[in-house]
Amino acid sequence: GVNTSGGKNRHLEENRQRRRLQRNLMANANINTEKPATLHQLKESKVRLNTYTGEQVKVLGQVETSVKYEDQEGIWPLLVITGKGPNLIGRNWLQKIKINWKNLFQLKEDKNTSVKVNKLLEKYEEVFHEELGTFSGPKAKIYVADDASPKYYKARPVPYALREKVEKELERLQEEGTIEPVQFADWAAPIVPIVKDDKSIRICGDYKVTVNQAAKLDNYPIPKAEDLFATLSGGEKFTKLDMSQAYQQILLEDESKKYTTINTHKGLFQYNRLPYGVSSSPGIFQRTMENLLQGIPFVVVRVDDILVSGSNDEEHLANLEEVLKRLSEHGLRLKKKKQRARIQRVVVPPQGRRNMDSASGNALDRQLRPVGRRPGSSSSSRSDLNEQPVPDQQVGL
Repeated sequence: GVNTSGGKNRHLEENRQRRRLQRNLMANANINTEKPATLHQLKESKVRLNTYTGEQVKVLGQVETSVKYEDQEGIWPLLVITGKGPNLIGRNWLQKIKINWKNLFQLKEDKNTSVKVNKLLEKYEEVFHEELGTFSGPKAKIYVADDASPKYYKARPVPYALREKVEKELERLQEEGTIEPVQFADWAAPIVPIVKDDKSIRICGDYKVTVNQAAKLDNYPIPKAEDLFATLSGGEKFTKLDMSQAYQQILLEDESKKYTTINTHKGLFQYNRLPYGVSSSPGIFQRTMENLLQGIPFVVVRVDDILVSGSNDEEHLANLEEVLKRLSEHGLRLKKKKQRARIQRVVVPPQGRRNMDSASGNALDRQLRPVGRRPGSSSSSRSDLNEQPVPDQQVGL
C-alpha cells in the first residue's frame, strides 16, 4: 500500500518572537537546546532524559519561559539540553494549552503531490495486482546443522469456532502455490491460527519446537528506528509502501522445504515459499529487500515496510518511481487496499532523531508559534526525548 506524508513545523509565540516547536506526545518535558553564552541564566534540574533508543541526554538546566498561545498566557518551565534540532512541546505544556484537537486531527491532502503519486500508481499498476507476487531473484535457503535430529509433532486440535476459517485458508494457500500436501515428513510442526484485525486467519507453523531449534539463525540485522530516521534526515515528504504477504513472495530452495512442513487436522503440508514463524525469515527478507533497493537515496526498509522520501517533491517522486520500478521488475507486490496515496504527518528532524507526528500536523502548524523564553535565552531542540520513566509511550514504525 502507499501512504504519502508531509507537513510543517508548529509555532508558539515567546516574548513576541516566533520560534519553531515540534509537538511530541511522547515527551513529558519541554526541551530546547541552548547556546553556551546563556548557561548562567539556567537553574539546576534533576530531570533525567533518554532518547527513544535509550541513550542518555545531558540536561544543562531549566529556565522559566513566558508563553502565549492565542488568548492563553503563562510562565512555564523549559528544559535546556545540548544538541541541535527543533524545539519540543512536552505533555506538561499540552495540559496547559487548550488546543482544538478535533480540528487538529483532520486529514489534509497535498493535492498536487497526490495527483503525481496517483499517476505513478497507474503507471505501475501491476505492482498492486491481487495475486501473490513471486520474487524473481535468488530463492531463500534455511540453513540447518547437518547433525540435527528431525522433530515431528502431531497436529493440535483447532477450536471449532476457527476450524472452517483454517480449512479455507489452507485451501487458499494451496491454490496460490504457497503450500502443497505431502504424505510423509521427518519434520513437522503444529500450526498456530492467528486471527487478524479483519477477522481473517493467518496460519503459522509453531517452528519454535522444530526447525528453529536446529536452524542457524540468519543474523542479518533488522534496522533500529534510530538508523532508519538518520537515513531519512533532510526528507520533506514521505511515502509508506506495505508489502503484500511479504515473506511468501520469496520462493524456497527445494532442500529447505522439508523443514517447513506443518501438521494440521487436514494432513501434512510443506511450504514452497518463505513462511512466517521460521526464525531466519525476517533476516532473509530484510537482506533481500535491502539488496533490491540499494543505491536509491532517502529509501529505508524494515522487513515488509518501505519508506521513501526526498529533499524536495521532485526527488521524492523520482525515488518513489525507482522503488516501484524495481519492485515491478522483480515480480513483487504491494497491498492494493492501501493503494490510494494519503497525506499523513511524519516528522524526521534534521539530526535524524525519531519524532513521528499524527495525520494532522498542518492544523497545529497554523495555531502554534514557538515558544517563549525570557530574554537572553535561545532555542533549537531535540525531538525524541522522554522524561524517565515512560514505560507506555513507545510507538512502533
